[in-house]
Amino acid sequence: MCWQAGAVLPGHRHAVDAEILGQPVPRALARRAAGLPPERVWWLWTRAEARAKVLDVPILVWISRVDWLADAAHPSGGAYDETAVLTRHLDDLVVSHAVRPSARR
Repeated sequence: MCWQAGAVLPGHRHAVDAEILGQPVPRALARRAAGLPPERVWWLWTRAEARAKVLDVPILVWISRVDWLADAAHPSGGAYDETAVLTRHLDDLVVSHAVRPSARR
């Protein structure tokens, strides 16, 4: 199976993250996830990863800045507002696709 993003918006940055739903959640991530079921952890994690990637922010920095368990799009408004994320299940995967306008120069 091959996942394709479909039409790509010109002038926008795109990022994708995917995880296998049946895989165990690593202990360090499970501690951060406050007892959520693995399917929900992976759903939220791929969304956080895709957002971090599209913003070019390391994931550990991103999750220290936002409440990723609440699926926060940004810590305090501003530049993070324009990021959109679509998440869906594809067979045994959860896949998130983030899109945001490229920085204007």
